[in-house]
Amino acid sequence: MSRIWYIVNACLLVLGLLGGYASLAPESISGSNPDAVLCLLVIVIIPVVFIGGIHYGTARLGLRELHTPSWERNPLLFWYDPLQFLFVATLVCFAATIGSGFRSWLAGWVGFWIFGLYCSMVIGLVIARILIYRLFRSRIM
Repeated sequence: MSRIWYIVNACLLVLGLLGGYASLAPESISGSNPDAVLCLLVIVIIPVVFIGGIHYGTARLGLRELHTPSWERNPLLFWYDPLQFLFVATLVCFAATIGSGFRSWLAGWVGFWIFGLYCSMVIGLVIARILIYRLFRSRIM
């Protein structure tokens, strides 16, 4: 069963790369208007949401231990394996950032800010990982 999750996780990375590239197509960015405030909000909100979710899982759902992430597990079970979900989400978002970087310079200022939004998401996820590994270090196995 673990080989299936290797394939699923690799496919998620490829889909993130392709999705980031496709998200900066001219027809998909015509009505968007991201800016620096949105990027800053994303950097702040993502760690708060993940820390709150993991705290809820440990306090209310009874998660006694948090397993370190690996390529061999299902990344979609946030409430039962939140570190795995955070690990794969960080990698997929990083792949989407790389994909959007290939097309961002063609899309003008809107493309620049959407690329900045993807970068902000990666920064927020990395900050969330750092904080979670420090706050919940006694539960990580």
